[in-house]
Amino acid sequence: MRRSTLVATALVLLTGAAALTYTYRDTLDLTDPPRGEQVENLRAFATLYGYVRYFHPSDAAANTDWDAFAIHGVRQVRNAANRAELRAELEALFKPIAPTIQLYRTGNELPTPADVLAPSDTARLNLVAWQHEGLGLHSSERYPYRSRRTNRASSADDDSTVASVGQHLDVARFRGKQVRLRMDIRTAPGSEAYLFFMVRDDGQNQHRFELVSSPSWSPHSQTITVPPTARHLSVGAAIRDLGTAWLDDAELLVRDGPNDAWRRAKLRNAGFESGRRDQPPPGWEVEDYPGHRASLVTDKAAVGKHALKLQLPSRSKLRLFEERPRPGETVKKPLGRGLSARMPVALYSRDGQTLRPDGAPPVENLRARLDTLDLSYSGTDFYSANVVVAWNVFQHFYPYFDVVDVNWDNVLTRSLQRALSDRSDDEFRRTLQRLVARLQDGHGRVSPSPVLNSEWPLVLEQAGGKVVVADTASPAGVESDICPEPGDVLLTVDGTPVEETLRYAERHISGSPQYKTHLALRTLAAYAGQDPSVFTLRRDGERVECTVRRYSNAPTRQARTDIRPAPFDTLQSDTYYVDLTRLSWARVQKKLGQLSRARRVIFDMRGYPESGNHRTVQHLSRDTLQSIRLETPQFIYPDQERLAGYDASSIAYPPKEPQIGGNVAFLTSAGAISYAEALMGVVEHYDLGVIVGGATAGANGTLNRTELIGDYVVSWTGKRVRKHDGSQHHLVGIRPDIEAERTIEGVRNGQDEVLEKALEVLRSSGRASSSERGTTASN
Repeated sequence: MRRSTLVATALVLLTGAAALTYTYRDTLDLTDPPRGEQVENLRAFATLYGYVRYFHPSDAAANTDWDAFAIHGVRQVRNAANRAELRAELEALFKPIAPTIQLYRTGNELPTPADVLAPSDTARLNLVAWQHEGLGLHSSERYPYRSRRTNRASSADDDSTVASVGQHLDVARFRGKQVRLRMDIRTAPGSEAYLFFMVRDDGQNQHRFELVSSPSWSPHSQTITVPPTARHLSVGAAIRDLGTAWLDDAELLVRDGPNDAWRRAKLRNAGFESGRRDQPPPGWEVEDYPGHRASLVTDKAAVGKHALKLQLPSRSKLRLFEERPRPGETVKKPLGRGLSARMPVALYSRDGQTLRPDGAPPVENLRARLDTLDLSYSGTDFYSANVVVAWNVFQHFYPYFDVVDVNWDNVLTRSLQRALSDRSDDEFRRTLQRLVARLQDGHGRVSPSPVLNSEWPLVLEQAGGKVVVADTASPAGVESDICPEPGDVLLTVDGTPVEETLRYAERHISGSPQYKTHLALRTLAAYAGQDPSVFTLRRDGERVECTVRRYSNAPTRQARTDIRPAPFDTLQSDTYYVDLTRLSWARVQKKLGQLSRARRVIFDMRGYPESGNHRTVQHLSRDTLQSIRLETPQFIYPDQERLAGYDASSIAYPPKEPQIGGNVAFLTSAGAISYAEALMGVVEHYDLGVIVGGATAGANGTLNRTELIGDYVVSWTGKRVRKHDGSQHHLVGIRPDIEAERTIEGVRNGQDEVLEKALEVLRSSGRASSSERGTTASN
């Protein structure tokens, strides 16, 4: 069935990140405590934030706008003067949404509130607890991670169970302005609805949503700032496998800036008064499916005669896996500054609501505060809040801390210190990059990033232990004489030794040592200080000075750092060359007949292969081959303690004709990452060919993508991958049988010495002998 933009929006927005406005706590009469105490206050807040957000099972916590909460909380706790004040601030923040947590001075543990955690009669109660397969709260349907609470319907299930209602707006009227959607909403017990915005900006979809669970009519709103370059804007509400919701009295507001007055903007049939009972509302685009309804009703309207009713059936699956916390189970954790917390990881629920202690502070006041916060996506508190959100994602869900040498607790301290000192968005972006870099994860990225938008029109490579100009390429449409020449050794950039600039770049890049160097060389311009930059080069023993200007969208990623043959070529009359990074699988298939008759075949994997080219291995063995195992960790406790297990999967590759019977070599490099390494892992384990070149990136496992506050997004590896024999792949990668690299002379002469070494090896034996494994090619 065809899906409209609104449905696509509804499917993605349910796992997006909220973006609300905020105002600062009134602390004008207070003197800021010393910076070290501010950091300790923020550390305590950050620690408790992660525990409650991801593991406290209450409905109030699950329905909190955690992005606005992070900014609000940072401001509330940062200037706490002492432990007692910090504890009071933390209780005021967290008790409305998690009234069963206990904060106490470390060593003075409080008694458990047994009436809520272990009631005497549980006959009609359901047990609610978080289960995570990876982290699925932030991911779109592109990423196979799931998070849900037991005995609660989930917003992350089958994409067919969606009902949404919305309107496409004239985006030109709203570019650069703040827009607010307000709507009265009521939900059935245990049901949840979502207010959403969807903005498309230069091909990228941005989603903002607010989750609503309200048994009585109450106003809810969602606010965004529309980018000046936005090309599409839509607003609306949705439910997804979450029961029933009623919508009424919608209103669209706009203002030019945070200090301007709101004014009403046109929204068709905003009160749902036009139309007929039991029919979809005119003026709104409605998406529903058999068994799911979106229709006007005349009973229980908040204002006027009509309300809109969205209804979906609940699904029967109430947990992701069998393991879950026990009734009454709690975790005890130190927070810092002499405070600790005791928190339940399972709560009983009655009539669709988790139990709350008598006298618990109401959650409505906190929600009203968050809903009215004015938003400024810049400044110290915004930066600190993003550190809180990002650090916790990895603290609880990154699967490679067992092989990564990092003190992640210290990373929180250093990142908060930097965030408090950052004075611009560019400085803070570096702070986020350095945080992600400490993961040593080749998938680790921070966007938006200037790294991808500013480059020199040339390619740098390491050869003979030096940074060498490997290729030059002027941007399309730019008349330019590029001063550097292939083979030039780069000595300094703007007077700074290039090795120093390279080390600085590597500190902001996540991954293995080989991958950090590979990516730093590609993006070095973004870490140099000036534009244009002045290069000092050594050419034929002479020092040469050149001025090089950066270009946006420079073609260096298209320029080849080697002189590869055509994607499919014949070498020395009896050897076929196949570049799996440039040939589609359809084109490879057409050549299989020729390859099956070849004496020698060289497959080039120095980069990322075209989709489907993993099927090549099926033509290299008469046995059924098995891919590497992708293992999704299952979490029910914070800090990755006592993992529930792993959801593991792999793919079988049965043999296919025609079979390639000649001698085979694979070329590799540090630019081969993820999918490339999945293919090369099969080659390595089953000895399908001699591997020549350099180690691959050492980063495999399906990507996850987490939206932070504002426009920041971090990408990271969410699944664990080990080699077929169970040994470590992360950071190690696929090691070549024969190491080979280009030399400075080879670069200057236009030689592909890695390819030449593969030809030499194939002509001598076709396979690396045991004495050759791990040796370095003599260049």
